[in-house]
Amino acid sequence: MFNLFGSSKLCDLAEDGDLDGVKRAIARGADVNERGLFKMTPLMAAAAKGREDVVAYLLSLPETDVDTLNAGGTTALMTAARGGHLGTVKLLLADPRCDANRLGKWGGTALMNAAGFGHADVVEELLKVEGISLAATYTDQKYSPITIARKNGHDAIAKRLEEFETARAQKPQSQQSRNPRGGGMRP
Repeated sequence: MFNLFGSSKLCDLAEDGDLDGVKRAIARGADVNERGLFKMTPLMAAAAKGREDVVAYLLSLPETDVDTLNAGGTTALMTAARGGHLGTVKLLLADPRCDANRLGKWGGTALMNAAGFGHADVVEELLKVEGISLAATYTDQKYSPITIARKNGHDAIAKRLEEFETARAQKPQSQQSRNPRGGGMRP
């Protein structure tokens, strides 16, 4: 089978969803953070394909680097959000090492990916994250999750994000979250 993120045996196994193979490779000494094609890690390869059991296993390993960037400048959470893999997004967000507001190489976020690709269920999950950012962050054109959703024809998502932003702005300052340490933890 052709693997998009291959060139690393462990990335191939993770992308294929071969949990037993991933466990065997790691038990034999494979580096859980080894890089495959496009500098994808096994966690990214599994997240991009929505391989929840492999993602859960890799997250159980303390040495797994959850927020590292691949060559394209995205994290495992960003790749899962882009693919619309809600279960995988939930697993990643539950890990305290995962920062939902982590900026990619070009300034994108997981919320921008979900909004831009029209994954309303993933957008809703990300909106549960305390302190989630709706700021314009792209370094080249200053897109926000709202503008990128609208630009890509996902008007219902853009409207939901605007409503969220309005409701958050109306909360008293004491009820608004401050930039939480440890990333995008949910209450």
